Amino acid sequence: MSRQDDDDTRQRVMNMQVLADYQGDISCSLMDLVSKMDEHQGTTTPQQQQRDKLVYYTVRFLELQARAGASNEAMRGEIAKINRLFDEYTGQRADEKGSPYAKLISIYWQSMRKAERRESSRSDT
Repeated sequence: MSRQDDDDTRQRVMNMQVLADYQGDISCSLMDLVSKMDEHQGTTTPQQQQRDKLVYYTVRFLELQARAGASNEAMRGEIAKINRLFDEYTGQRADEKGSPYAKLISIYWQSMRKAERRESSRSDT
């Protein structure tokens, strides 16, 4: 993942190109989520690189869900779940050992990889 990937991901989100086949409220919710990740100021302010990774992995995860045929309702649920986890890790759990962003990056990197493996196995059949 390069800095260019990060910039491209943000640009695609803000231009509503990510999840474009879904209802408008879903793209708007994703834009709000990315803005929240970028603007969060808590007890531990993440480095820009951590923000970039979290945005990239969560957007990539959602794109894979969309390619797998997730319904509008399922996509709303995924975005709501990401929002809840973000709020939980940057709020209630911020005092735990380790960066909340690092923990969220790990969660969504693993989720993204799992979705990539599922997609790969579907295309192999």
